[in-house]
Amino acid sequence: MTKIRKIFESSPKNREAEGAEFVALGLIWMLMDGMMPIGIVFMAIGIGDMARGRKEKKNRG
Repeated sequence: MTKIRKIFESSPKNREAEGAEFVALGLIWMLMDGMMPIGIVFMAIGIGDMARGRKEKKNRG
């Protein structure tokens, strides 16, 4: 998981990158038979993290 995180993020506290990671993992889980609920949960967490990251960036500058 840390290798995937390093692909997406430029700094360790980049919430948007972690959100993108969860969305990607959710898509992978959704492709597997019978794993759609887990995939939806991962995607929801990822989208929430991405939204929070963008909100934090907007508030900072």
